[in-house]
Amino acid sequence: MLNKHQENKLSTYEGVLNILKGNQDKTSAVPVFAESIAELDSIISKIKMKAAEKAEATSGKTSAKYLAEDELMRALLPVAASLVILGRREKDMTLKESAYVTESGLRRMRDTELSTKANSIYELAVSRAADLQTLGVTPEKLAALKGNIEAYGKALGARESSVSERMGASQSLVDLFKEVDGLLAEEVDGLMEHVRSDYSQFYNEYFAAREIKDAGVRHREPTPAPPPPQK
Repeated sequence: MLNKHQENKLSTYEGVLNILKGNQDKTSAVPVFAESIAELDSIISKIKMKAAEKAEATSGKTSAKYLAEDELMRALLPVAASLVILGRREKDMTLKESAYVTESGLRRMRDTELSTKANSIYELAVSRAADLQTLGVTPEKLAALKGNIEAYGKALGARESSVSERMGASQSLVDLFKEVDGLLAEEVDGLMEHVRSDYSQFYNEYFAAREIKDAGVRHREPTPAPPPPQK
């Protein structure tokens, strides 16, 4: 996954590489030229691979987190509602307030807050398990709630891990783009001077390709044609 600027730069790099590969008969006089072209090709391939890695880092993990959240809601809300009813019947305001939640309120919580609240309600329900059975909260439902809380926690962990992976991939991409910029500016641009006199069209095409997609890079201007002789 690349941002727009990176996509434009990659497109520029590929255009430059294609021009260089298509004119290897002209660059063959300078043996190191082939090494530079091969290095450019290699780094471009690494950029594409790292971009795919970055895109895949969070693929499916955010969806898994939301699915686990939905399952947690389905298990948590009936238990919480039963605790509120129990608190009302016993005139226990603390129990009612501790257990009262709404789905919209839960959805607005941060991920860690939701996990903490769900655990709190679960522990409260376990402590009143015998009383809750008449209100429809069976041991099986409590076990299911515990399982959903654990599944939600695992989904959060996987998502956080994928975010870290993506950040790492982003930094690697930055480094790879710097590698290409350095290779072109500090090596290939200089090597092109060896073909300037004999292959001016190739020379001009190369620098035109370097300039089209990234206006921030300074390039040599093509040598203007000499004026016609005066008669």
